[in-house]
Amino acid sequence: MDRFLIVTADDLGHDAERNRGIFEAHRRGIVTSASILANGPAFEDAMARLGETRSLFVGLHLNLSEWKPLARGLSTLVGPDGFFLGKEGIRTALKKGRVDPGEIRREVEAQIAKLLDRGIPLTHLDGHQHVHVYPVVREAAAEAAARMGLCTVRIPAERLGAHDAVLSDRRAKIRDYVRRAVEARPIYRKYNLSSTGGFLGMALSGRVSVEALQAALAAARGAWVELMTHPGYPDLAAGAFSNFERETELEVLTDPSFGAWVRERFRLTTYADLVSGAP
Repeated sequence: MDRFLIVTADDLGHDAERNRGIFEAHRRGIVTSASILANGPAFEDAMARLGETRSLFVGLHLNLSEWKPLARGLSTLVGPDGFFLGKEGIRTALKKGRVDPGEIRREVEAQIAKLLDRGIPLTHLDGHQHVHVYPVVREAAAEAAARMGLCTVRIPAERLGAHDAVLSDRRAKIRDYVRRAVEARPIYRKYNLSSTGGFLGMALSGRVSVEALQAALAAARGAWVELMTHPGYPDLAAGAFSNFERETELEVLTDPSFGAWVRERFRLTTYADLVSGAP
């Protein structure tokens, strides 16, 4: 049986150094797609690079936590300064039922529309910090994405295996994401958005190596698998997460021997081919 692997680099548009690393991971490595922040500070830099590299497929990295929204007149998704509430702020607001689903739909549509208006044929939807699988967000995002013509979505239902034992301190957090992802799958299906059967990437955060990725991919289930990655170059001025771990991921993803190992076991592809069933 053929097995297909989508290798997605998240956070395109966050800062120029992340953008540079993502495009290098595509040109020299196994990255096949990227997820773009429509309201990211380095969005225009990403657009310029996309204009030079037509082979990188792009999905929306739905962002409801950082910087300013694209939709106007929002009140429950933003603070008094007009900015999103932050990672913990949006989670608290969602948990307490303070967010208007209508505002989520409007913001999802605004982010998708911005990309479509710039000529980007979006292949899929996923979420910054997996916000798209949270209650309230998932229904609103699924409805908006379907209305705007998207038909594929990331479902981050990662299986934790023996190779993840060192991450026992993070297991509870990952399992919470997985639970929400499992609950989100039928909702997205209701709106005819397809997803891969397998997903990897959360458990590898902060410890990416050739050996760790090989173990994870060897244990992956399903004919279609997505590997979430975060390559880039460090730029600490852009935030704590623009660190040297991203450069380590870049080195692994562009390692020729690792690339050959992957290609012996999977057909590298993108979400654009998921609907048709094969590249």
